[in-house]
Amino acid sequence: MPALELIIRLCGSSGARSDQTSESHLTMTHQDITTIQTSSTEPVFISDCTLRDLRNAPGVYFSDKEAQSTARLLASLNIDELEVGIINNASDKEVAFIKSICDLGLSQMVTPAFIAMKSADIEPAVKKSIQAGCTGFLVTLAVSPMFLERKLRRSFRAACKLMEKSTKAACAAGLSVVCSGEDAGRAPLDQLIDFAKVAEDSGASRFRFAETVACLSPTQMADTIDALKDEISIPIEVHCHSAFGLGVPNSIAALDAGAKGLSLTVEGLGERGGNTSLSTMLMYLWRFRGHDHLDLSELKNLSHFVADTLRLPIHRFTPIVGDSAFEFEYGNQFLHSDLYEAFDPALVGNQRRLAFGLKGDTTGLKVAFGNDEIKSKAFAARAQAFVREQRSPLYHTL
Repeated sequence: MPALELIIRLCGSSGARSDQTSESHLTMTHQDITTIQTSSTEPVFISDCTLRDLRNAPGVYFSDKEAQSTARLLASLNIDELEVGIINNASDKEVAFIKSICDLGLSQMVTPAFIAMKSADIEPAVKKSIQAGCTGFLVTLAVSPMFLERKLRRSFRAACKLMEKSTKAACAAGLSVVCSGEDAGRAPLDQLIDFAKVAEDSGASRFRFAETVACLSPTQMADTIDALKDEISIPIEVHCHSAFGLGVPNSIAALDAGAKGLSLTVEGLGERGGNTSLSTMLMYLWRFRGHDHLDLSELKNLSHFVADTLRLPIHRFTPIVGDSAFEFEYGNQFLHSDLYEAFDPALVGNQRRLAFGLKGDTTGLKVAFGNDEIKSKAFAARAQAFVREQRSPLYHTL
C-alpha cells in the first residue's frame, strides 16, 4: 500500500471513523485476541441507566429527541435493557418521554425507576409504566440503616413490606421486576440478605446491589457478592458509583464473585463522581469473557454524541473512545501499530492517527510525504509552529 494512501485511510480528520485497516494488523490482532479471550458460559446482563441516572444528574439536560438518538445508539450495541426516567408521581410529560423511548420499537427491555417511598405511590406508578409501554420495572428502596432512618424514615421490616407490595403489584401487571437495595454497600450483610430474599420471594427477576455511596474496595465487593449469591437464586446485578474511581474494578470483582448483571452509564457519567463506564465494561466483557455478541462499532459514536449533547467533553486520551487513543507521533510506531495496540480501533468506530508536533520525527514525515523533502520540511515547520501556538498536534490530511 503506498505511503500516502496509508495515511489517507488511517489518519483522517479528528473524530472521523475509519473502516480501513491493514490486513497484517487485523490478522495479528485477531490472533492475540483469540489467545487472550476466555469463554463465558452465559452472557452478563447489561442494563444502561444513562437515560435515568445521568438524565437526572445536576445540570444535565436531554431533549426528547436527543434521548431517542441516545437510545438508538445504545440499542445498536446489543445490550439488554435501557433504564429510562423515574415513574414516581410522573407528570404527563415524563410519561410521554418514557413512552417515546418505548415507541422506538427497540428489542431491549425498557425499564423506569420507581423509588418506593409509600404504598399509595405503587398503583399509579405501575399503571403509568404500562401506559408508557414499558416491559420492566425497577423498584429501588433504601436498605442501609442511615438511608432507612434519614431518607425512607421507616424500619427495616416496613421497608421490606413496601418492597414486597411494589414488586408483587408490578409482577401482577406483567412487568419484569428488578429490586434494588439502595446504599447496599453500607448495609449489614444479614440485613442485605434478608432484603434480597424478600425481593426474590415477591417475584423479582433480579436483585440489584446498588453501591449508591461508593465505600467498598474490590475485595470487599467480592466478599459481599460471594456471600449474597449463596443465599438467593435470582441473578445479582451491581450498580457502582465511582467516587474513589473504583466503579470498574468493583464491577469486575462482583462478576468474578458471581454477579450476573451490570448497571452502567455512557463513559461512567453521572452523579457523585460518576458511575461505571459502559465502554470500559463492554470491552472487558468482549476481550476477557468472550462476549462476541456485542456490536461495538458505534461505541465511540455513542460516547461522543452523549458528551457533545451534554457539553461534557471527552479527554482525547480517554481509553477506547478518545480521539487520541490510537494516535502516534513516531512514524515507526504508526507503521507497526499492531505492536502497540490492544485491539483494532475500527472495532469500536475509532481510528488510527499520525500526529506531527515538536518531536521532529522523520519517519512520520516520510510516511506522509515520501521523498518530497520540500513538502516535508514545510509541513514540519508548520506543525511545530502550530503546536507552540495551540498546544495541540497537527494531523496530515488531504
